[in-house]
Amino acid sequence: MESVVKAISVEEAAETFEQCVREVEAGEEFIITRDRQPVARLVPVEIGFGALDRTSLHQRGWPGYDK
Repeated sequence: MESVVKAISVEEAAETFEQCVREVEAGEEFIITRDRQPVARLVPVEIGFGALDRTSLHQRGWPGYDK
C-alpha cells in the first residue's frame, strides 16, 4: 500500500513537528507549503537521500555522529 503525501503549512509543521516526524518514521511524506506553494519535502531518510551514512557525517564534522 502506498503512503499518501500530505500537504502541511510551515506554521502547522512547526506546531506539530514531533507528530510529523513520527508519521514520517512510519513511511508518510509531507509537502511543506508557504502561501500554498510547495517549499520543502519531509520524507523518510531512505526515500530522500538513501541510507544514513554515519561515518561520512562524522567525517564532515556533524555533531552526534561519532559512533
